[in-house]
Amino acid sequence: MSNGSTMRQTEVPGYSYSAKWTLSCCIAHRPVCRLSAAKIHMRSFNGSNTYMSNLLKLTVVATTLMLCTSLAAGPTHDQPPQVKPCPSGVAAGSRCLSGRDNAGAYYWLAVPTDWNGTLVVHAHGGPELGDAKVERASADLTRWSIWTRAGFAYAGSGFRQGGVQVRSAAEDTERVRQIFVAEIGTPKRTVLHGQSWGASVAARAAELFTRGADGKAPFDAVLLTSGVLSGGTQSYNFRLDLRVVYQSLCANHPQPDEPAYPLWQGLPLDSTLTRAELATRIDACTGVRQKATERSALQQRNLKTLTDVIAIPESSLVGHMNWATWHFQDIVFKRTGGLNPFGNATVRYQGSPDDGALNAKVLRYQADPAARKALGEDTDPQG
Repeated sequence: MSNGSTMRQTEVPGYSYSAKWTLSCCIAHRPVCRLSAAKIHMRSFNGSNTYMSNLLKLTVVATTLMLCTSLAAGPTHDQPPQVKPCPSGVAAGSRCLSGRDNAGAYYWLAVPTDWNGTLVVHAHGGPELGDAKVERASADLTRWSIWTRAGFAYAGSGFRQGGVQVRSAAEDTERVRQIFVAEIGTPKRTVLHGQSWGASVAARAAELFTRGADGKAPFDAVLLTSGVLSGGTQSYNFRLDLRVVYQSLCANHPQPDEPAYPLWQGLPLDSTLTRAELATRIDACTGVRQKATERSALQQRNLKTLTDVIAIPESSLVGHMNWATWHFQDIVFKRTGGLNPFGNATVRYQGSPDDGALNAKVLRYQADPAARKALGEDTDPQG
């Protein structure tokens, strides 16, 4: 999921939650990653080798990220992957293999006939919720099949479990690289690619896995696209802002006749609310799914207040509300023991028709230090 920004006075002075980051590392030569706050705008492209080569050369210097931990060696799978027909979009004639690793993650490997010797290990965005799904790994290969059409081999894991758990996803990503080496052979170069939420997965993998069983660095470079590297403790707070501002305006998530709960929980575990039902509530309050000319004056005002205060486009409102509902539920009840990792106690919201009234009305929460620490240890780049 892409991130948004809010006009809050953040805990990190000068940090913009809307910043997109790119990362490029020459890990084989030095344990340093270089970050840039320059934005990357992904677009559709037609498979040009030149385009992909230039994309891999992105290297811009800002903050240093130290890679300081070692890789735990070990076998990567119980049974060999099976040769399968390639998913749609993969370069014609490619050899594709699929399987499920010994931790339960589904994965795909693809090697084009004109392989240039470089392997791209992909960490996908999301994250998905619920159990591991075989369809996810296949869809990722289709989505990023451009790599194969540009002459690169591909290895991607669907991750062993759904939900906001970055370290285990990083382990799954390294595991699929090992599977590729065991089944296909050692590539000349290996690029670790993280997209969106997968950028945090790739950043953690780059930190965690600096030496393989052979003593060599597993990755020659790291490429992050449309990713946010501020970690869970900073990246997700704006969605709490969205929930409290939305509730102050709309008062329908939860509804007045539903049991109240702290909004940082996302949703009670026994709730039966569906995404379609939530979208209907959001539309009733904001008209976001209607043409602008069909919205009532109140809907127009509510939608403008939300997008101005939280600084997100209309098109992302429902998606971010989903994240602030079911992903928050996953974080709180599965990752932090029911404790609150998010806070807005000192935030002042700006951009509404009456900021004073808005700030007096929004619900306020204080993050629990233990919950924040647990979330940070899993999701935050450690440096």
